[in-house]
Amino acid sequence: MKMLRRFLALAVSMALAASLVACGSGSGTESGGSTAGSTPSSGEKRALCMGTGSSSGAWYIIGGGISGAALGYYLSLYEEADITIFEKNRIGCGTTAKSAGTVCLFDDSLSNRYWDVRLYGFETYCRFEREEKGSAGFDQTGTLVVALSEQEELRIKAGIALAKAAGYSGEYITDKSRIEEILPGINTENVLGAGYTRDDGYFDGTMISNTFVKKMQTNGGIVKTDMEVTEIIRKGCCGWTENGGRNPLRF
Repeated sequence: MKMLRRFLALAVSMALAASLVACGSGSGTESGGSTAGSTPSSGEKRALCMGTGSSSGAWYIIGGGISGAALGYYLSLYEEADITIFEKNRIGCGTTAKSAGTVCLFDDSLSNRYWDVRLYGFETYCRFEREEKGSAGFDQTGTLVVALSEQEELRIKAGIALAKAAGYSGEYITDKSRIEEILPGINTENVLGAGYTRDDGYFDGTMISNTFVKKMQTNGGIVKTDMEVTEIIRKGCCGWTENGGRNPLRF
């Protein structure tokens, strides 16, 4: 159980790494992507009774955004874990679809002390894209991060050192004409310098969410879409039955 808890925490951290740098409007599709094995709703509310004791190895995840999808996939790597994701619409169609999807090797959105989380997320999404083109929607644009103070310079340079140590490109540029060449139209009047890497860019959160879910399903996980959980009532423990018993989730 200790290893299971550690992996659970890692999955959440990885998902948060993506969402932390995915603020604002992005290119994600608001309606969300398709998902295999979806279960249409009958339109009527009903209750399912679920046993979630530690001995059963049953895990029920409410929400099929990138956090829920990543969590479901990583839990499904354990043979003793039975995973079910409940999503009220489609996988990756909520805030995940509205995210900018930027995953930068170094910028000001995530402290360098979380570098291992940032790198793990980035390399995971790149691996998805290598395994199947379009599974992560990677657009390799590169990133230019400007420094307006000496403190920002130090932080950017530290990020560049981490990226280079991991085998990625990174340089700190003080030549303003070079900065303007990389990003035409930028106002460099108050810019001390800029960190630049050509290796990172944008990912599509909806595509990544669906990829996580497909991999989870391959491992035996279950996905129920068009099914909104409206209430959780905790009363003791019982087995998994429909329309009766204790511990119902109401839909």
